[in-house]
Amino acid sequence: MMDKKMKDELEKLLKGTHMGIFTFDDLLEKADCKELRDLLREAIALFHRHEEHLIRYLHDLGEETPNEKGMDERFADLMTMVKHLVVNNDREIADEALKAINMGKKALHDFKERYQVPMALQKLLQVMGDDYETIYHRLHRIVLINE
Repeated sequence: MMDKKMKDELEKLLKGTHMGIFTFDDLLEKADCKELRDLLREAIALFHRHEEHLIRYLHDLGEETPNEKGMDERFADLMTMVKHLVVNNDREIADEALKAINMGKKALHDFKERYQVPMALQKLLQVMGDDYETIYHRLHRIVLINE
């Protein structure tokens, strides 16, 4: 069993991954540019992979993970949808996706700063961070092109 505080924080990372999937999926519906749509789809697939690995890691340690979203997560999804109602073009979509990626990068960084984690988890967190960086740079490139 892992430390309860670390488990709770790891579950927050998992919830953040769920939020990233929802956010990028919502933005995907609004995107016009093929390059941006393709990137959002790739990011969603990566986030699903992160989600699977985080769940597997927690299960391997004998921890349970929630099977469905709680009220807080559903409310956050609703707020995301409301916020995205005013997103009107690919530049704004890319900007919103960049904000979401930056939130993920910060959450990951904060987790890694707070906890000494086993090598298997370190590797997973490194892969997640690398994926976030790749998505960030590709989104930033789209923003620069669309200026």
